[in-house]
Amino acid sequence: MQYSSREKMNSQEMIQNVMDAYKLYEEGKYREASQSACKVLSSNLTDNTVLLNCSGILIDSGGILKDISLIRKGAEQIQALLQSIDSSDYALKGLCEYNLSNGYCEEATLLDKQREKEKIDELLNKQKQCLQNSLLLSKHLDVDLRSRILNNYGRLLSRFGREVEAIDYLYDCLNLAPKHAVAMCNCSSSLQKMVNLSQKHNYRIAYEFWHLMHEASKLQDEFIIFAGTEMYENCLNSVKGIEEYFALTHSSGLEGIKNDFLSFESHHTSWVPSPELKQMGQDRLLLTVNPRLSKCVDHYRDDVCFESIVSALNEEGEQRFQRLANAFNHIKEDFATARYLYYQSCYVSEEINQLSSVTYYIQTNNYEDFGLKTGFLKTSFRLAADLLDKCAGFINLYLELDHPEDQVTLNNVWYVKRDRRKGLHSIVNSLISKNPFLFALKDLNSDLYRGHYPAPVRDLRNDATHKRLVLSLYGSFSEYDETLDYDEFKETVLLLLRMAKAATIYLVGMVHLNEEKNQEDRNNSGTDGQVAPLSFQVDFGLSDQLSFSE
Repeated sequence: MQYSSREKMNSQEMIQNVMDAYKLYEEGKYREASQSACKVLSSNLTDNTVLLNCSGILIDSGGILKDISLIRKGAEQIQALLQSIDSSDYALKGLCEYNLSNGYCEEATLLDKQREKEKIDELLNKQKQCLQNSLLLSKHLDVDLRSRILNNYGRLLSRFGREVEAIDYLYDCLNLAPKHAVAMCNCSSSLQKMVNLSQKHNYRIAYEFWHLMHEASKLQDEFIIFAGTEMYENCLNSVKGIEEYFALTHSSGLEGIKNDFLSFESHHTSWVPSPELKQMGQDRLLLTVNPRLSKCVDHYRDDVCFESIVSALNEEGEQRFQRLANAFNHIKEDFATARYLYYQSCYVSEEINQLSSVTYYIQTNNYEDFGLKTGFLKTSFRLAADLLDKCAGFINLYLELDHPEDQVTLNNVWYVKRDRRKGLHSIVNSLISKNPFLFALKDLNSDLYRGHYPAPVRDLRNDATHKRLVLSLYGSFSEYDETLDYDEFKETVLLLLRMAKAATIYLVGMVHLNEEKNQEDRNNSGTDGQVAPLSFQVDFGLSDQLSFSE
Protein backbone atom coordinates (compact mmCIF):
# COMPACT_ATOMS: atom_id res chain seq x y z
CA MET A 1 0.00 0.00 0.00
CA GLN A 2 1.37 3.46 -0.96
CA TYR A 3 0.70 6.45 1.30
CA SER A 4 0.18 9.87 -0.26
CA SER A 5 1.06 13.10 1.55
CA ARG A 6 -2.63 13.50 2.42
CA GLU A 7 -2.95 10.15 4.12
CA LYS A 8 -1.81 9.43 7.61
CA MET A 9 -0.61 6.21 9.17
CA ASN A 10 -1.79 5.35 12.63
CA SER A 11 0.93 5.17 15.27
CA GLN A 12 1.09 1.38 15.24
CA GLU A 13 1.61 1.26 11.47
CA MET A 14 4.23 3.99 11.72
CA ILE A 15 6.24 2.20 14.40
CA GLN A 16 6.04 -1.05 12.42
CA ASN A 17 7.28 0.66 9.26
CA VAL A 18 10.21 2.26 11.11
CA MET A 19 11.13 -1.10 12.63
CA ASP A 20 10.92 -2.69 9.17
CA ALA A 21 13.22 0.00 7.78
CA TYR A 22 15.78 -0.58 10.55
CA LYS A 23 15.63 -4.33 10.07
CA LEU A 24 16.21 -3.98 6.33
CA TYR A 25 19.12 -1.63 6.99
CA GLU A 26 20.74 -4.02 9.48
CA GLU A 27 20.33 -6.85 6.93
CA GLY A 28 22.24 -4.80 4.39
CA LYS A 29 19.17 -4.16 2.21
CA TYR A 30 19.82 -0.45 1.99
CA ARG A 31 17.64 0.34 -1.02
CA GLU A 32 14.64 -1.40 0.53
CA ALA A 33 15.36 0.29 3.89
CA SER A 34 15.37 3.72 2.26
CA GLN A 35 12.12 2.95 0.43
CA SER A 36 10.51 1.91 3.70
CA ALA A 37 11.73 5.10 5.38
CA CYS A 38 10.41 7.20 2.48
CA LYS A 39 7.02 5.57 2.89
CA VAL A 40 6.85 6.75 6.49
CA LEU A 41 8.06 10.24 5.60
CA SER A 42 5.45 10.59 2.83
CA SER A 43 2.65 10.43 5.40
CA ASN A 44 1.47 13.36 7.54
CA LEU A 45 4.23 12.63 10.02
CA THR A 46 3.96 14.32 13.41
CA ASP A 47 6.28 12.20 15.56
CA ASN A 48 9.63 14.03 15.61
CA THR A 49 11.60 11.01 16.78
CA VAL A 50 10.24 8.84 13.98
CA LEU A 51 10.93 11.58 11.43
CA LEU A 52 14.51 11.89 12.65
CA ASN A 53 15.08 8.13 12.59
CA CYS A 54 13.75 7.80 9.06
CA SER A 55 15.84 10.73 7.89
CA GLY A 56 18.91 9.10 9.43
CA ILE A 57 18.19 5.88 7.54
CA LEU A 58 18.04 7.85 4.28
CA ILE A 59 21.39 9.53 4.99
CA ASP A 60 23.16 6.31 6.03
CA SER A 61 21.68 4.26 3.18
CA GLY A 62 22.45 7.02 0.69
CA GLY A 63 26.07 7.06 1.79
CA ILE A 64 26.45 3.31 1.32
CA LEU A 65 24.54 3.30 -1.99
CA LYS A 66 26.40 6.42 -3.18
CA ASP A 67 23.03 8.04 -3.81
CA ILE A 68 23.27 11.78 -3.14
CA SER A 69 19.54 12.28 -3.68
CA LEU A 70 18.74 10.08 -0.66
CA ILE A 71 21.30 11.91 1.48
CA ARG A 72 19.89 15.30 0.51
CA LYS A 73 16.32 14.19 1.14
CA GLY A 74 17.25 13.02 4.64
CA ALA A 75 19.14 16.26 5.33
CA GLU A 76 16.23 18.41 4.11
CA GLN A 77 13.85 16.57 6.45
CA ILE A 78 16.14 17.25 9.43
CA GLN A 79 16.56 20.90 8.47
CA ALA A 80 12.78 21.27 8.43
CA LEU A 81 12.55 19.51 11.79
CA LEU A 82 15.12 21.87 13.32
CA GLN A 83 12.96 24.80 12.28
CA SER A 84 9.84 23.35 13.88
CA ILE A 85 10.92 21.84 17.21
CA ASP A 86 10.75 23.68 20.51
CA SER A 87 13.95 25.68 21.13
CA SER A 88 14.13 24.29 24.67
CA ASP A 89 14.17 20.66 23.47
CA TYR A 90 17.96 20.54 23.72
CA ALA A 91 18.31 16.75 23.49
CA LEU A 92 16.34 16.55 20.23
CA LYS A 93 18.15 19.58 18.81
CA GLY A 94 21.51 18.01 19.59
CA LEU A 95 20.50 14.74 17.94
CA CYS A 96 19.18 16.58 14.88
CA GLU A 97 22.41 18.57 14.51
CA TYR A 98 24.45 15.39 14.80
CA ASN A 99 22.40 13.55 12.14
CA LEU A 100 22.46 16.57 9.86
CA SER A 101 26.26 16.75 10.21
CA ASN A 102 26.40 13.14 8.99
CA GLY A 103 24.35 14.14 5.95
CA TYR A 104 26.80 16.89 5.00
CA CYS A 105 29.73 14.53 5.57
CA GLU A 106 28.25 11.75 3.42
CA GLU A 107 27.48 14.15 0.58
CA ALA A 108 30.98 15.65 0.69
CA THR A 109 32.48 12.15 0.55
CA LEU A 110 30.65 11.34 -2.69
CA LEU A 111 31.63 14.49 -4.59
CA ASP A 112 34.62 14.63 -6.94
CA LYS A 113 37.57 15.95 -4.94
CA GLN A 114 39.06 17.85 -7.88
CA ARG A 115 36.09 19.26 -9.77
CA GLU A 116 33.88 20.05 -6.75
CA LYS A 117 36.42 21.19 -4.16
CA GLU A 118 34.55 24.41 -3.28
CA LYS A 119 31.31 22.51 -2.73
CA ILE A 120 33.11 19.95 -0.57
CA ASP A 121 34.66 22.73 1.55
CA GLU A 122 31.21 24.30 1.95
CA LEU A 123 29.69 20.98 3.07
CA LEU A 124 32.54 20.27 5.51
CA ASN A 125 32.12 23.71 7.07
CA LYS A 126 28.38 23.04 7.42
CA GLN A 127 29.23 19.72 9.04
CA LYS A 128 31.58 21.53 11.41
CA GLN A 129 28.93 24.04 12.43
CA CYS A 130 26.39 21.26 13.11
CA LEU A 131 28.88 19.38 15.28
CA GLN A 132 29.74 22.59 17.13
CA ASN A 133 26.02 23.15 17.74
CA SER A 134 25.86 19.64 19.18
CA LEU A 135 28.91 20.24 21.37
CA LEU A 136 27.28 23.37 22.80
CA LEU A 137 24.33 21.17 23.79
CA SER A 138 26.43 18.21 24.93
CA LYS A 139 25.49 18.39 28.61
CA HIS A 140 21.90 17.60 27.58
CA LEU A 141 22.91 14.51 25.54
CA ASP A 142 23.56 10.94 26.61
CA VAL A 143 27.10 9.58 26.84
CA ASP A 144 26.88 7.47 23.68
CA LEU A 145 25.83 10.42 21.51
CA ARG A 146 28.40 12.73 23.10
CA SER A 147 31.17 10.24 22.34
CA ARG A 148 30.05 9.99 18.71
CA ILE A 149 29.99 13.78 18.37
CA LEU A 150 33.47 14.10 19.89
CA ASN A 151 34.83 11.40 17.57
CA ASN A 152 33.31 12.96 14.46
CA TYR A 153 34.45 16.45 15.43
CA GLY A 154 38.00 15.26 16.08
CA ARG A 155 38.09 13.46 12.76
CA LEU A 156 36.75 16.54 10.96
CA LEU A 157 39.32 18.85 12.57
CA SER A 158 42.00 16.49 11.28
CA ARG A 159 40.72 17.08 7.74
CA PHE A 160 41.40 20.79 8.29
CA GLY A 161 44.95 20.04 9.50
CA ARG A 162 44.05 20.83 13.12
CA GLU A 163 45.67 17.71 14.54
CA VAL A 164 46.40 19.08 18.03
CA GLU A 165 42.73 19.85 18.64
CA ALA A 166 41.67 16.63 16.93
CA ILE A 167 43.80 14.65 19.38
CA ASP A 168 42.31 16.53 22.34
CA TYR A 169 38.72 15.84 21.27
CA LEU A 170 39.44 12.22 20.44
CA TYR A 171 41.00 11.63 23.86
CA ASP A 172 37.91 13.30 25.34
CA CYS A 173 35.87 10.75 23.41
CA LEU A 174 37.98 7.88 24.73
CA ASN A 175 37.57 9.18 28.29
CA LEU A 176 33.81 8.79 27.80
CA ALA A 177 33.96 5.59 25.74
CA PRO A 178 37.28 3.77 26.36
CA LYS A 179 36.43 1.04 23.84
CA HIS A 180 35.51 3.37 20.98
CA ALA A 181 37.53 1.59 18.28
CA VAL A 182 37.03 4.22 15.57
CA ALA A 183 38.12 7.02 17.91
CA MET A 184 41.27 5.03 18.72
CA CYS A 185 42.00 4.70 15.02
CA ASN A 186 41.32 8.39 14.32
CA CYS A 187 43.44 9.50 17.28
CA SER A 188 46.38 7.36 16.24
CA SER A 189 46.21 8.77 12.70
CA SER A 190 46.39 12.33 14.05
CA LEU A 191 49.26 11.41 16.38
CA GLN A 192 51.22 10.06 13.43
CA LYS A 193 51.17 13.54 11.86
CA MET A 194 52.77 15.06 14.96
CA VAL A 195 55.97 13.02 14.65
CA ASN A 196 59.15 15.14 14.41
CA LEU A 197 57.64 18.24 16.06
CA SER A 198 59.65 17.23 19.12
CA GLN A 199 62.39 14.66 18.68
CA LYS A 200 62.38 13.78 22.39
CA HIS A 201 58.79 12.50 22.17
CA ASN A 202 58.92 10.70 18.81
CA TYR A 203 59.10 7.22 20.32
CA ARG A 204 56.28 7.97 22.75
CA ILE A 205 54.13 9.22 19.88
CA ALA A 206 55.00 6.17 17.78
CA TYR A 207 54.29 3.82 20.67
CA GLU A 208 50.95 5.47 21.44
CA PHE A 209 50.08 5.35 17.75
CA TRP A 210 50.76 1.60 17.73
CA HIS A 211 48.99 1.03 21.06
CA LEU A 212 45.76 2.73 19.95
CA MET A 213 45.72 0.98 16.57
CA HIS A 214 46.48 -2.36 18.19
CA GLU A 215 43.68 -1.94 20.75
CA ALA A 216 41.27 -0.89 17.98
CA SER A 217 42.19 -3.93 15.89
CA LYS A 218 41.09 -6.21 18.75
CA LEU A 219 37.56 -4.74 18.56
CA GLN A 220 36.82 -6.12 15.10
CA ASP A 221 33.03 -6.45 15.32
CA GLU A 222 32.46 -2.95 16.70
CA PHE A 223 34.95 -1.49 14.26
CA ILE A 224 33.28 -3.00 11.21
CA ILE A 225 29.77 -2.01 12.34
CA PHE A 226 30.71 1.67 12.67
CA ALA A 227 33.43 2.06 10.02
CA GLY A 228 33.24 -0.84 7.61
CA THR A 229 35.58 -3.64 6.56
CA GLU A 230 37.87 -1.44 4.46
CA MET A 231 38.74 0.86 7.36
CA TYR A 232 39.30 -2.12 9.63
CA GLU A 233 41.75 -3.58 7.12
CA ASN A 234 43.50 -0.20 6.97
CA CYS A 235 43.82 -0.39 10.75
CA LEU A 236 45.44 -3.84 10.54
CA ASN A 237 47.86 -2.58 7.88
CA SER A 238 48.78 0.39 10.07
CA VAL A 239 49.54 -1.92 13.00
CA LYS A 240 51.73 -4.03 10.75
CA GLY A 241 53.49 -0.95 9.36
CA ILE A 242 54.41 0.50 12.75
CA GLU A 243 55.65 -2.90 13.96
CA GLU A 244 57.91 -3.06 10.91
CA TYR A 245 59.14 0.45 11.75
CA PHE A 246 59.96 -0.65 15.30
CA ALA A 247 61.84 -3.67 13.91
CA LEU A 248 64.02 -1.34 11.84
CA THR A 249 64.66 1.26 14.55
CA HIS A 250 65.10 -0.92 17.66
CA SER A 251 67.36 -3.93 18.00
CA SER A 252 64.60 -5.92 19.73
CA GLY A 253 61.72 -4.57 17.68
CA LEU A 254 58.27 -4.12 19.24
CA GLU A 255 59.13 -6.17 22.32
CA GLY A 256 62.15 -4.00 22.92
CA ILE A 257 60.04 -0.85 22.67
CA LYS A 258 57.52 -2.31 25.12
CA ASN A 259 60.25 -3.24 27.57
CA ASP A 260 61.80 0.23 27.31
CA PHE A 261 58.49 1.83 28.16
CA LEU A 262 57.78 -0.54 31.04
CA SER A 263 61.28 0.09 32.39
CA PHE A 264 60.82 3.85 32.11
CA GLU A 265 57.51 3.70 33.97
CA SER A 266 58.94 1.50 36.72
CA HIS A 267 61.83 3.94 37.30
CA HIS A 268 59.52 6.95 37.61
CA THR A 269 57.10 6.24 40.44
CA SER A 270 58.22 8.40 43.35
CA TRP A 271 57.59 11.92 41.99
CA VAL A 272 53.99 13.12 42.31
CA PRO A 273 52.73 16.26 40.53
CA SER A 274 50.82 18.86 42.53
CA PRO A 275 47.01 18.71 42.21
CA GLU A 276 47.07 21.76 39.91
CA LEU A 277 49.81 20.29 37.72
CA LYS A 278 48.08 16.93 37.57
CA GLN A 279 44.82 18.63 36.54
CA MET A 280 46.74 20.58 33.91
CA GLY A 281 47.85 17.31 32.37
CA GLN A 282 44.37 15.81 32.53
CA ASP A 283 42.91 18.91 30.88
CA ARG A 284 45.56 18.61 28.15
CA LEU A 285 46.82 22.14 28.77
CA LEU A 286 50.54 21.44 28.67
CA LEU A 287 52.44 22.85 25.68
CA THR A 288 53.79 19.49 24.60
CA VAL A 289 53.21 16.87 21.92
CA ASN A 290 53.77 14.09 24.44
CA PRO A 291 50.52 12.11 24.15
CA ARG A 292 50.74 10.24 27.44
CA LEU A 293 52.23 11.63 30.64
CA SER A 294 53.95 9.37 33.15
CA LYS A 295 55.12 10.06 36.70
CA CYS A 296 58.20 11.79 35.39
CA VAL A 297 58.84 15.42 36.27
CA ASP A 298 60.30 16.02 32.81
CA HIS A 299 56.98 15.11 31.19
CA TYR A 300 55.18 17.99 32.91
CA ARG A 301 56.90 20.61 30.80
CA ASP A 302 55.84 23.16 28.20
CA ASP A 303 58.61 21.77 26.03
CA VAL A 304 57.28 22.69 22.59
CA CYS A 305 59.92 24.71 20.79
CA PHE A 306 61.65 24.99 17.42
CA GLU A 307 64.37 22.45 16.71
CA SER A 308 66.21 25.20 14.80
CA ILE A 309 65.70 28.36 12.79
CA VAL A 310 68.10 29.02 9.93
CA SER A 311 69.15 32.65 9.45
CA ALA A 312 71.56 34.61 7.31
CA LEU A 313 75.18 34.76 8.48
CA ASN A 314 75.13 38.47 9.23
CA GLU A 315 73.89 40.95 11.81
CA GLU A 316 70.48 41.19 10.16
CA GLY A 317 70.08 37.41 10.43
CA GLU A 318 71.00 37.51 14.12
CA GLN A 319 68.48 40.29 14.77
CA ARG A 320 65.75 38.41 12.91
CA PHE A 321 66.35 35.35 15.06
CA GLN A 322 66.30 37.45 18.24
CA ARG A 323 62.98 39.04 17.31
CA LEU A 324 61.44 35.66 16.47
CA ALA A 325 62.71 34.13 19.73
CA ASN A 326 61.26 36.99 21.77
CA ALA A 327 57.95 36.87 19.87
CA PHE A 328 57.62 33.14 20.55
CA ASN A 329 58.62 33.57 24.19
CA HIS A 330 55.89 36.22 24.58
CA ILE A 331 53.34 33.71 23.30
CA LYS A 332 54.46 30.99 25.71
CA GLU A 333 54.61 33.46 28.61
CA ASP A 334 51.06 34.66 27.92
CA PHE A 335 49.83 31.08 27.69
CA ALA A 336 51.52 30.07 30.96
CA THR A 337 50.10 33.13 32.71
CA ALA A 338 46.59 32.66 31.33
CA ARG A 339 46.65 29.00 32.33
CA TYR A 340 47.90 29.85 35.84
CA LEU A 341 45.12 32.39 36.32
CA TYR A 342 42.56 29.88 35.10
CA TYR A 343 43.59 27.34 37.73
CA GLN A 344 43.76 30.03 40.42
CA SER A 345 40.07 30.62 39.68
CA CYS A 346 39.33 26.91 40.06
CA TYR A 347 40.86 26.18 43.46
CA VAL A 348 39.95 27.45 46.91
CA SER A 349 42.94 29.01 48.62
CA GLU A 350 42.93 30.61 52.07
CA GLU A 351 45.56 33.10 50.93
CA ILE A 352 43.49 34.13 47.87
CA ASN A 353 40.34 34.37 50.00
CA GLN A 354 42.11 36.68 52.44
CA LEU A 355 43.49 38.87 49.67
CA SER A 356 40.15 38.97 47.87
CA SER A 357 38.26 39.96 51.03
CA VAL A 358 40.29 43.18 51.20
CA THR A 359 38.13 44.62 48.41
CA TYR A 360 34.43 45.40 48.91
CA TYR A 361 31.94 45.51 46.01
CA ILE A 362 28.42 46.91 45.58
CA GLN A 363 25.89 44.13 46.05
CA THR A 364 23.12 44.00 43.39
CA ASN A 365 21.19 41.01 44.77
CA ASN A 366 21.42 39.26 41.39
CA TYR A 367 24.17 36.86 42.48
CA GLU A 368 26.67 38.75 40.30
CA ASP A 369 30.16 37.90 41.42
CA PHE A 370 33.25 40.08 41.70
CA GLY A 371 36.55 39.25 43.33
CA LEU A 372 39.95 37.79 42.63
CA LYS A 373 38.61 34.44 41.39
CA THR A 374 36.35 36.04 38.78
CA GLY A 375 39.10 38.53 37.99
CA PHE A 376 41.54 35.68 37.42
CA LEU A 377 39.07 33.93 35.11
CA LYS A 378 38.27 37.02 33.03
CA THR A 379 41.94 37.96 32.77
CA SER A 380 42.81 34.41 31.73
CA PHE A 381 40.25 34.72 28.94
CA ARG A 382 41.64 38.06 27.76
CA LEU A 383 45.23 36.80 27.76
CA ALA A 384 44.33 33.67 25.82
CA ALA A 385 42.50 35.78 23.21
CA ASP A 386 45.38 38.27 23.01
CA LEU A 387 47.84 35.41 22.56
CA LEU A 388 46.14 34.43 19.29
CA ASP A 389 46.91 37.85 17.83
CA LYS A 390 50.52 37.45 18.99
CA CYS A 391 50.58 34.26 16.92
CA ALA A 392 49.64 36.46 13.97
CA GLY A 393 52.53 38.77 14.85
CA PHE A 394 54.89 35.81 14.77
CA ILE A 395 53.56 34.71 11.37
CA ASN A 396 54.08 38.24 10.06
CA LEU A 397 57.70 38.28 11.29
CA TYR A 398 58.65 34.75 10.28
CA LEU A 399 57.12 34.79 6.79
CA GLU A 400 58.23 38.43 6.31
CA LEU A 401 54.78 39.60 5.20
CA ASP A 402 55.71 43.24 5.97
CA HIS A 403 52.45 44.17 7.68
CA PRO A 404 52.72 47.00 10.25
CA GLU A 405 53.33 45.13 13.51
CA ASP A 406 50.81 47.18 15.51
CA GLN A 407 47.99 46.43 13.04
CA VAL A 408 48.27 42.67 12.69
CA THR A 409 45.62 40.30 14.07
CA LEU A 410 44.98 36.63 13.46
CA ASN A 411 41.98 37.70 11.40
CA ASN A 412 43.87 39.92 8.94
CA VAL A 413 47.45 38.64 8.73
CA TRP A 414 46.59 36.38 5.78
CA TYR A 415 45.57 39.08 3.32
CA VAL A 416 47.07 41.71 1.06
CA LYS A 417 47.26 44.93 3.09
CA ARG A 418 45.30 43.03 5.81
CA ASP A 419 42.13 43.30 3.69
CA ARG A 420 40.14 40.09 3.08
CA ARG A 421 38.61 41.60 -0.07
CA LYS A 422 42.06 41.87 -1.66
CA GLY A 423 42.74 38.15 -1.34
CA LEU A 424 45.52 36.11 0.22
CA HIS A 425 49.00 37.59 0.53
CA SER A 426 51.21 36.07 -2.19
CA ILE A 427 53.55 34.43 0.37
CA VAL A 428 50.63 32.93 2.32
CA ASN A 429 49.03 31.78 -0.94
CA SER A 430 52.23 30.02 -2.01
CA LEU A 431 52.56 28.14 1.30
CA ILE A 432 49.10 27.41 2.65
CA SER A 433 48.33 24.40 0.47
CA LYS A 434 51.76 22.88 1.22
CA ASN A 435 51.96 23.60 4.94
CA PRO A 436 49.07 21.96 6.84
CA PHE A 437 50.00 23.70 10.09
CA LEU A 438 49.66 27.12 8.46
CA PHE A 439 46.31 26.01 7.04
CA ALA A 440 45.31 24.82 10.52
CA LEU A 441 45.99 28.28 11.97
CA LYS A 442 43.87 29.92 9.30
CA ASP A 443 40.99 27.50 9.86
CA LEU A 444 41.22 27.98 13.64
CA ASN A 445 40.89 31.70 13.04
CA SER A 446 37.85 31.16 10.81
CA ASP A 447 36.07 29.48 13.73
CA LEU A 448 36.93 32.37 16.05
CA TYR A 449 35.83 34.89 13.41
CA ARG A 450 32.43 33.19 13.09
CA GLY A 451 32.05 33.71 16.82
CA HIS A 452 30.02 30.57 17.38
CA TYR A 453 32.17 27.95 19.09
CA PRO A 454 33.37 27.74 21.78
CA ALA A 455 31.71 31.16 22.24
CA PRO A 456 31.52 34.60 20.58
CA VAL A 457 35.15 35.12 21.57
CA ARG A 458 35.71 38.45 19.85
CA ASP A 459 32.60 40.01 21.42
CA LEU A 460 33.42 38.65 24.87
CA ARG A 461 37.01 39.84 24.56
CA ASN A 462 35.75 43.31 23.62
CA ASP A 463 33.33 43.32 26.55
CA ALA A 464 36.02 42.16 28.97
CA THR A 465 38.54 44.75 27.77
CA HIS A 466 36.48 47.83 26.94
CA LYS A 467 33.00 47.41 28.44
CA ARG A 468 31.96 45.02 31.16
CA LEU A 469 31.88 41.28 31.52
CA VAL A 470 29.80 40.25 34.52
CA LEU A 471 29.75 36.70 35.85
CA SER A 472 27.05 35.25 38.05
CA LEU A 473 26.98 32.13 40.14
CA TYR A 474 23.47 31.40 38.85
CA GLY A 475 23.38 32.90 35.36
CA SER A 476 21.37 35.85 34.11
CA PHE A 477 17.99 36.65 35.68
CA SER A 478 16.85 39.00 32.92
CA GLU A 479 16.76 38.86 29.14
CA TYR A 480 18.17 42.40 29.20
CA ASP A 481 21.02 41.48 31.53
CA GLU A 482 24.40 40.65 29.92
CA THR A 483 25.48 38.55 32.90
CA LEU A 484 27.10 35.19 32.07
CA ASP A 485 26.93 31.99 34.05
CA TYR A 486 30.20 31.52 35.92
CA ASP A 487 30.57 27.77 35.31
CA GLU A 488 29.70 28.05 31.61
CA PHE A 489 32.21 30.85 31.17
CA LYS A 490 34.85 28.76 32.94
CA GLU A 491 34.28 25.97 30.42
CA THR A 492 34.61 28.52 27.60
CA VAL A 493 37.95 29.68 29.01
CA LEU A 494 39.21 26.09 29.16
CA LEU A 495 38.28 25.52 25.51
CA LEU A 496 39.89 28.82 24.49
CA LEU A 497 43.08 27.86 26.34
CA ARG A 498 43.12 24.61 24.40
CA MET A 499 42.81 26.55 21.15
CA ALA A 500 45.64 28.84 22.26
CA LYS A 501 47.78 25.80 23.06
CA ALA A 502 46.99 24.33 19.66
CA ALA A 503 47.79 27.60 17.87
CA THR A 504 51.19 27.73 19.57
CA ILE A 505 52.01 24.18 18.52
CA TYR A 506 50.80 24.90 14.97
CA LEU A 507 53.31 27.76 14.85
CA VAL A 508 56.07 25.30 15.70
CA GLY A 509 54.79 22.90 13.05
CA MET A 510 54.59 25.69 10.47
CA VAL A 511 58.22 26.65 11.12
CA HIS A 512 59.36 23.03 11.13
CA LEU A 513 57.86 22.27 7.71
CA ASN A 514 58.93 25.58 6.23
CA GLU A 515 62.52 25.14 7.42
CA GLU A 516 62.59 21.68 5.86
CA LYS A 517 61.33 23.08 2.55
CA ASN A 518 63.81 25.97 2.62
CA GLN A 519 66.67 23.56 3.30
CA GLU A 520 65.63 21.43 0.34
CA ASP A 521 65.52 24.53 -1.88
CA ARG A 522 68.98 25.64 -0.71
CA ASN A 523 70.42 22.19 -1.36
CA ASN A 524 69.03 22.24 -4.88
CA SER A 525 70.28 25.76 -5.60
CA GLY A 526 73.69 25.42 -3.92
CA THR A 527 73.19 28.42 -1.61
CA ASP A 528 73.35 26.55 1.68
CA GLY A 529 76.64 28.18 2.72
CA GLN A 530 75.03 31.63 3.04
CA VAL A 531 72.96 30.67 6.08
CA ALA A 532 73.30 28.61 9.24
CA PRO A 533 71.03 27.15 11.92
CA LEU A 534 71.32 29.40 14.95
CA SER A 535 71.92 27.41 18.11
CA PHE A 536 69.96 28.28 21.21
CA GLN A 537 69.22 26.74 24.57
CA VAL A 538 65.96 26.50 26.45
CA ASP A 539 65.48 26.90 30.18
CA PHE A 540 62.96 28.42 32.56
CA GLY A 541 62.89 32.20 32.99
CA LEU A 542 65.93 34.09 34.21
CA SER A 543 64.11 35.79 37.10
CA ASP A 544 62.75 32.37 38.14
CA GLN A 545 66.27 30.93 38.01
CA LEU A 546 67.59 33.75 40.20
CA SER A 547 64.74 33.33 42.69
CA PHE A 548 65.27 29.58 42.72
CA SER A 549 68.98 29.93 43.39
CA GLU A 550 68.33 32.35 46.24
